[in-house]
Amino acid sequence: MDISGASQFDIITLKAEIRSLFSDKYNCENEMTELKKRLDNYTGDNINYKNQLKENIALRKLQKSCGVVSKRLIDKIDNIEYYTCLCKFKHPYFNIINHMVDAFDKGILPFKGGLLDQPAQSIELIQIVRSARIKERVEKEAQSHGK
Repeated sequence: MDISGASQFDIITLKAEIRSLFSDKYNCENEMTELKKRLDNYTGDNINYKNQLKENIALRKLQKSCGVVSKRLIDKIDNIEYYTCLCKFKHPYFNIINHMVDAFDKGILPFKGGLLDQPAQSIELIQIVRSARIKERVEKEAQSHGK
């Protein structure tokens, strides 16, 4: 931790949320919505098909550990191990911090004054999100080039 004392919650949650935005394997909500839509829209009489869809929905959560803690490692970011799907990690101020990062990259500081006048926690949160974004972009680029 830096001098501001951004909490472990901030670090763990922000890094997980950034990873989930950059990785297709954490699009669980979209996948679940699609499965539920197929179940709701099915008008046929095949009870086995409907039961299979219901079973797929239940299994999907368990396979990806969505909302449950698994005994197996799901992901690792830096030295943080995650034993649950990252799709559920939501920082309460993520949108605000994300906006601050975008503004910061354009030279706009979140508060009055120069860089040294900014609250240390704000700068640290910006740094956490900014470096997580960069890391995810680099990893995605490397994967797309087969490295």
